[in-house]
Amino acid sequence: MARCTVTPIREKVAGVTCGDTPISMDLLFNPDHPLAIGFGFVDDDGAYEWWVLRDLVFDGACGQTVGVGDIRLWPAGSRLTGVVLSSNHGEEILSVPTKTLLDFVRRTFQMVPRNREQARVDAALDALLAEVAS
Repeated sequence: MARCTVTPIREKVAGVTCGDTPISMDLLFNPDHPLAIGFGFVDDDGAYEWWVLRDLVFDGACGQTVGVGDIRLWPAGSRLTGVVLSSNHGEEILSVPTKTLLDFVRRTFQMVPRNREQARVDAALDALLAEVAS
């Protein structure tokens, strides 16, 4: 069985701030793992990524207050979505342009429609098992 792969996407996001400080952030999506969207950062310690459930990001970009604990999103004004990413290493409180976030999530829905993620995951797993078995 041939593996059907769509190229993952990475998009640089302009206008992201942590407090009052502008930061560099990428949005990431891998169609072979369609349940999550990544928030990618680079700082003095290197590159790191946070993976957040795609539906949670969508709901937050649509103006809902969502998430508990390590990841939370909420409307932060008319054009921004607040995002908190917490770990035992600290907490990042970000402001992300809502339109950019929503446009990105909608692009991922075009690649892998909502409620079709499991079929995509199953197909990727089947392809991997077929490779291992051959």
